[in-house]
Amino acid sequence: MLKVIHDLNKAVAKKLTKTKIKFDFLYCYLKAKTIKLDSSIDKLNDFVFQECEDILCPLQIRSEISQLLEILKNLKPKTILEVGRSRGGTLFMFSRIARDDAVIISIDLNRNEGKRRPALYKSFALLEQKLHTLTMDSHKLESKKHLENILKDLKLDFLFIDGDHEYNGVKRDFELYSVLVRKGGIIAFHDIVPGSPEKTGGVPDFWNEIKTHYKYKEIVEDWNQKECGIGLIYC
Repeated sequence: MLKVIHDLNKAVAKKLTKTKIKFDFLYCYLKAKTIKLDSSIDKLNDFVFQECEDILCPLQIRSEISQLLEILKNLKPKTILEVGRSRGGTLFMFSRIARDDAVIISIDLNRNEGKRRPALYKSFALLEQKLHTLTMDSHKLESKKHLENILKDLKLDFLFIDGDHEYNGVKRDFELYSVLVRKGGIIAFHDIVPGSPEKTGGVPDFWNEIKTHYKYKEIVEDWNQKECGIGLIYC
């Protein structure tokens, strides 16, 4: 009898968890539509870090991504490429500092996003924005060609590299997509702070190799944090 009760409780708990997840996605979907372009950075952060934390929370330090968003607000990008989507938190924030007719592309190798997450991402696009979430290997030439077909004759205003953190992986993403960035555009790398291989991989080494060849900026809350940190290159 006790086993029956235990199994029943587990089944109920599982169903309640699924119901909560479904409700959380619905809430984030509807709420995203109410957050307009040029909303305050604090409002964007509150949405992804608090209100929709379980669904969208980015693997970022709030103060660091805030500084990046302030810079991008001034740039007002029309074309954005994000390499590495994770849970979509940065994708949402980028959509809100972009122009109302922006072309926003996010590429990620994750093939287990389910049905709810792609629908949620579609809700990020406002007004005349075009948002493309691609499930592809960013290291392959056909992925680059697919991006070029979307961009047509446009160059990128902003490139955010936060995908494969292995040295050769981040190098490959930079070599493939940096050539698509216009003069005056910005390239950003995430995880430039030296840390464990599991968290930052070879990104800090690659960053230190290339940064001095460009005008650059480092956004780091604490160099002892052993992860995160954002490096900007001005093209």
